[in-house]
Amino acid sequence: MKKMQSYIAIRGADNASENADVPATACLSISRTIRPVLNYRVGKTRWCVLRWPTPSMAQSAGMSTEAFENLYFDVCTMTYRRMAKAMAPLERRMSKADRVHIKGPGTDLKFSIKGIGAKMCKGDRNIPDGEVFSCPVKDSINGKIQFNTPTLYSGTKV
Repeated sequence: MKKMQSYIAIRGADNASENADVPATACLSISRTIRPVLNYRVGKTRWCVLRWPTPSMAQSAGMSTEAFENLYFDVCTMTYRRMAKAMAPLERRMSKADRVHIKGPGTDLKFSIKGIGAKMCKGDRNIPDGEVFSCPVKDSINGKIQFNTPTLYSGTKV
């Protein structure tokens, strides 16, 4: 990676659960091994990651493959500069925020993001894109959260 000036990845899997039977200890070992390379790529190179839409992704979204592909490419080709202008007020507000309180069915979660800042993701690196993110201050989280749909992480349903 240290010899790279740019990194472009096109990813997609026919089976989103392909690694479901890989032991967690092996996944952790692999993750620890590649972490320095990933950190270097993210921090020191120009990069772009694109997840190619697959039937597996469409199935996870509860959509036909064609409908999912149309949605996916509409999002990939949107005007990210216009989206960035719309995201800027949220980024400013989050950067000044202290407390966050999320309430919903089965969820009542409070935490602080004071001093953490916020980062706008506006199509500069990942495609598709479109988020403003931060993270909680360590030890400030209190409450509970409930999700209404499963998600896959490294092939394991959570």
